[in-house]
Amino acid sequence: MALFSSLELTGFDKRLLVIPGVRIDYLEQVDEFTFEPRLNFRYSFTEEWAMTGGVGIFNQNPTDDETILGFGTPTLDPEMAVHYSLGAFYQPRQYDA
Repeated sequence: MALFSSLELTGFDKRLLVIPGVRIDYLEQVDEFTFEPRLNFRYSFTEEWAMTGGVGIFNQNPTDDETILGFGTPTLDPEMAVHYSLGAFYQPRQYDA
């Protein structure tokens, strides 16, 4: 089970979009709650070109074979990773035929 919330914030000229978010997840296999903040953005240089990016923390249960009693370690913590991305976006203009 998880809860997620985000908020879209724009700059004065609408070229910058910032989306902070948070996810709270209950990982039943390890009986633990995780807190996962995220931050995404988009900056439009022109109507056609934009830069996008984001960073966030993500958690997941260990795999079954890592925690199975008698074979693995049943007391493992959730697996955690920091994901980040940066990219460019191009949207061609629409031309009437």
